[in-house]
Amino acid sequence: ARLEQEQRVRVAAELETKRARRAVEEDKERARLLVIEEERRARLLVIEEERRTRLVVIERERTHALRVRGEYIAWLVGTCSADPHRRARLEEERIERERLVVFEREERTRRTELERIERTRRTVAEREERTRRLEIEQERVAQVKREREQTQLEIAFGVRTQLSSYLVNAGARLRPPRPVALVEVAGTAPFDGARWESGTWSWLQGSWQWRKGGWVDSVQFDAAGGESYVRAPAAVREVEAAPVVTTTRTTEAATTIDVNIPAGVTIGVPGVQGSISIGVKPASRAASSKVRDHRRRDSKDPPPARVRDHRRR
Repeated sequence: ARLEQEQRVRVAAELETKRARRAVEEDKERARLLVIEEERRARLLVIEEERRTRLVVIERERTHALRVRGEYIAWLVGTCSADPHRRARLEEERIERERLVVFEREERTRRTELERIERTRRTVAEREERTRRLEIEQERVAQVKREREQTQLEIAFGVRTQLSSYLVNAGARLRPPRPVALVEVAGTAPFDGARWESGTWSWLQGSWQWRKGGWVDSVQFDAAGGESYVRAPAAVREVEAAPVVTTTRTTEAATTIDVNIPAGVTIGVPGVQGSISIGVKPASRAASSKVRDHRRRDSKDPPPARVRDHRRR
């Protein structure tokens, strides 16, 4: 118990010592802070005083400068006849010059745009005018061509009518229109690969003659080649070439028509003004010659290959 008591007393003394030491340290710290605050306040007071002094000096210098400036301006205006508003006037002139530059730039842009629009309008108008003139010229050329063709047709039909009348009066007969094709029954193909070709009307010896249809064999036989027709050969006759007569009509536009007219025949076209001259051209040698068989009878070439007749007996 005595030891515990001593221990408690010793602990209490240590605590009291620590509290006293801490109180002393706190007093020292408080005193140090107070000194620092006093120094800061003193520095602030000095700074504030210096600022006030500087402001007073600046204000005094500014006042003095304004007074001197006023006296100097008064001396320049009164004694030297200077312009006190020259600087403001120069600034206004600068602003006016800038405004004029902007206005001129906008005006140039506007004129350029108007000129471009006007050029475009003139270009379009000229193009439309050229197109219209070209269309008018094309229409005029087409009209002249139609009139020339109409004139040629009138002359041709007139010549044809006169020639037909002359030939009919001379004993010729007008060729009747082509008859309607006859109906043929092809029947069964006589051999494999045969192709049917329908018959047709042909003008032979002054009348329409029916050429019967037949089966066509497209197979080539030996050296003969070609196609083989299972039908009777068509009639062949030699034809003399007629003389060629050129008719020329003297009008604003020269017109030349070639027709076959016997020599010595005068043709008058009713309803056509101007003169029509008829001249007979001699028939060319190739046109006046007869159709000849150029095959040589004494040829030693082998005879052509024979073709079978596939018609059913």
